[in-house]
This record gives sequence, C-alpha cells and structure tokens, in this order.
Amino acid sequence: MSVQPHVPPTFVGLSHAEVLELRFDDAPADLVDGLIPRGVLVVVAGLPETFKGWVCAKAAAIVAAGAGELFGREATTQGHVGYFWQDDSTRNEAERVQLFAEVHETPADLPVRWFLNEGVVLPDDLDRLRATIEEYGFVMVVLDSVYNFTPGLDLKDRDVGQLFARIKAEVCDPTGCTVVVVDHMPWATDTNRKRLRSYGDVFKGAAARAGIYIDAEGSRLYVEARGNNIRGFKRTPAFWDADALELRLVDTKAHEEADEELEARVREWLIANPGSHSTTAVRKSVKGNDKRIDSALERLKTSAEVQDHGRDGGPWSGQGGAGRYWIASVHAAETPAALFGPRLAEVVAGGSERATSATPAAPRRGAEGDRAEVWDELDDDVWRDDDIDFVGAGEAL
Repeated sequence: MSVQPHVPPTFVGLSHAEVLELRFDDAPADLVDGLIPRGVLVVVAGLPETFKGWVCAKAAAIVAAGAGELFGREATTQGHVGYFWQDDSTRNEAERVQLFAEVHETPADLPVRWFLNEGVVLPDDLDRLRATIEEYGFVMVVLDSVYNFTPGLDLKDRDVGQLFARIKAEVCDPTGCTVVVVDHMPWATDTNRKRLRSYGDVFKGAAARAGIYIDAEGSRLYVEARGNNIRGFKRTPAFWDADALELRLVDTKAHEEADEELEARVREWLIANPGSHSTTAVRKSVKGNDKRIDSALERLKTSAEVQDHGRDGGPWSGQGGAGRYWIASVHAAETPAALFGPRLAEVVAGGSERATSATPAAPRRGAEGDRAEVWDELDDDVWRDDDIDFVGAGEAL
C-alpha cells in the first residue's frame, strides 16, 4: 500500500469582491488623530532626556479620557490604557504619576492601569502581555523603555526587530490594541538627522507603523511624526513646558509672524536713524531678544535691505575693527557726514579744528589709504562721543 504524501491545507484568502464588501466598526482609525493609529506598533524614540516618557504619559491620559491633545492632535478614542514601566525605581515612577495627575488634574478613576516594575521580559512574556490586554480591554499599551524589557536581546542586532514584528503579529493583530514602545535614537549626525529612526536594526522601523521622533541639537528640541497611514508632521521645533510637564511644538506660524514684525522694526529704526550703527546699538534701540535681533539683521542683509559694514563684508569692511555696523541700504550711498549720524555731521561741518571741509568728499572705493583720508581729518575725541555708536576710528570703519 503506497503512502500518500501529506498535503498541507491551503490558505483561504479573500476575493477582490469580498474585500470590497468588507465593513468595519465605526471606531476611528486613530487613537490620536493623525498621530497614533489603532491596533499597530508605534514607536516613541528620542535621545536621552528628551521627555519621551512624559510624551507617553500625556498620550495615555488623553486616550484614557477620550479628550485632550498631543502635539496639537486631538484624542479621537476613549478606552482603557495599560502602562508598563520599567525605567526607574517604583517610588520615582509612582511620584511622577502623582505629579502628572496633580498638574493635569486627572481624576482618580481615569482608566489607566500602571504596571510598575513587574519584571516583564520579552519575548518570553508575549502571551502574558496579550492575555493582560484581553483581560482589561486595553485599547493602548505603553512599554517604557524597550531595553528594560529585553535583557537577553542584542539591541543593535536583528533580535529586537524580530521582537517588534512578533508584537505586531501576536499582540496587536489579534487584540486590536495599539502598543507604544519607548525607544532610543542613535546620536544624530548630519546624515542620519535627515531621517530620524530608532536605534539599531532597520527592521524595527519596518515593524512600526508610526513613530514620534524627538531630536536634540544642543539645547534645542525638534519633533517629527510619520507613519504609513497617518498625516504626522515634519520636523518641528519644540520646547519643554515645565509648568505643564509637557513637550510642546513651537507655533512656527506665530514665530514667523513675530520674526517679520521684528524685521520691520529693525528696518524702520535703521531708516529713521541714518548712520552706521553697531549691533549693540541696534539691540538697545529696537528692544527684544538679542539673538532674534541678530537673526533679523542677517535676514535683512540677505534681502539687501541693510548693509553690514563689519568684519565679513560691506563697502567699509577691512578697516581693522572687530565690530559689526549696520546701515539701511537707502542711506548707504550718502556722504560720510550723513552716513555716520548728526553728531559727526556737526563735527565735520566745523566742530573739528582739523576738519578741512564742511562736507568732506565721500570715500572712494579704492585702497584702504584712499578711504582713510577722510577719517584722518576727524578728531579722535569724536569717536569717543556718547552720541556716536563706536569708540575708535578703526572700529567705526
């Protein structure tokens, strides 16, 4: 009697027509609109001390409440949330929960269940994780942070990428629960900053359907959100609001409008005050943040609305001074008497015993010696006068 070869059962699949007829419940596709999708693996990754845990705490709170926003995106689903936390001592974790609840005035019956240092080990406990999700009906679970759940895995190798794929297949798919994994990013370089991602294996990124990535350049923070089926947002400046215990995006539109308003004030002041003015004088007169005023001057220089008579360019550069002096372009072609303000014009007109002309000829665009002829006619005390923006002929030029 011949033995028939074993024929494995075939996969069933769906016809094209059957897929077109599929209908799902009315629940929104996202837990947080355009940011955290439902029933997938999501990564919140960033460099150390970039407030990843606080971001996840806010996400947990608004999903549990079914109201509130994260990075300007509204919660669209209300449901139970589980937060598995193995990133600090139990006392520190509990005190942070209490502090967050106090600041955000979250009620005691907020449907968030905290699992503080319960020793979850992955992938060993994937079945227990799934069973816990089903027991409590969680719509979202946070694992904070991934390296504390994976003591036996090489974080740089493909082990964690395979784990992420298993979380998606063995937990998210059968339960419909979103699993948010807190992860770290590699230190940024000019190359990898263009595409922020989690540390290690590229398959980690492939398994995650969406990600929130927090980058740092010095003290400046940036947030980017992207995914397969979410709107997300491009890399955007952010700041830590210590009073609200929340990482917030900078309102770039309002920031741009404020920059335009500051540029207008700098431009108007330089036009209303003919002459070459030091950066310090512009800062004192215009008022505002020094760095933003400096940036406004640079942008006005780029658009040719002002000229820089300092060390790195302009018709009066190369005179040996280390300072930078600014003049509205509409005044740049005037005579030196007008160019350097009313006090100096008065001196040139007769206040200096060595002045040879009421209106000295404008410096020629020749060698340094040609330009210096005019300035040699001026008393040294002119450059020390309080009405003048500079203190020495070398600096003034």
